[in-house]
Amino acid sequence: MGRVKIAVLDTGCDISHPQFLANVGRIKGRKTWVPMKSETDVSDSFGHGTHVIGLLLDIAPDSDIYIAQVTEDKSVSPSVAAEAVLHAIREWDVDIITMSFGFAREQQEQETEPPEISLTDAILEAHRSRVLLFAAASNTGAYGLRPSFPARYTGVMCIYSGDGHGNSAATNPTSRQNDYNFLTLGEAVESAWPVQLGGPGVHKKRKSGTSFATPIAAGLAACLMLDTRRLLSREDARRLNE
Repeated sequence: MGRVKIAVLDTGCDISHPQFLANVGRIKGRKTWVPMKSETDVSDSFGHGTHVIGLLLDIAPDSDIYIAQVTEDKSVSPSVAAEAVLHAIREWDVDIITMSFGFAREQQEQETEPPEISLTDAILEAHRSRVLLFAAASNTGAYGLRPSFPARYTGVMCIYSGDGHGNSAATNPTSRQNDYNFLTLGEAVESAWPVQLGGPGVHKKRKSGTSFATPIAAGLAACLMLDTRRLLSREDARRLNE
């Protein structure tokens, strides 16, 4: 059985960071949807994606990472996210997709024309392809009333932030009533930070929120998936995929 393949939809990654230089063989794919950049330039000037991918490298050491840069800051377009999800499924053939972002509604108001394919359609294709999707619930607190999209969509693993002792973070939105709510560590989590943003000798930073709980949950799932593959016989694995 092959290694678990994880696509990360985020702000890219600082490939020059010591942690990534030490794991460069595990970065199997790179693609940016940011305009005016070369297709494989996923350099991260914001830090969010570097932190997220650093967590995955630590938590799921036997996984391969595919970097999909869908934004350079906090503003992600649902249509771009949809394109990245489809690319991860069709071109990279990933097992898991992690998305540390969310929207109040599927289509943003500034997208005046309907996209060629919606994020909902892309999620449905992921389900048909048996790809696991993880998304951040958001950090709106109880005022948010419900998790963001796509975390609230049926079949997407909706990830909430906890303090490591089973306590829910105050910034978590109200949980939805279905079987896909999960809470894991997301408070004061230390991980990689871009060298150019951290100052001399500062290569790590602590961050909190569902954005950082999400890759931890995805990494744990990747470990379970790999162990399951190792335990299953080839015949059992074939039946599961039928």
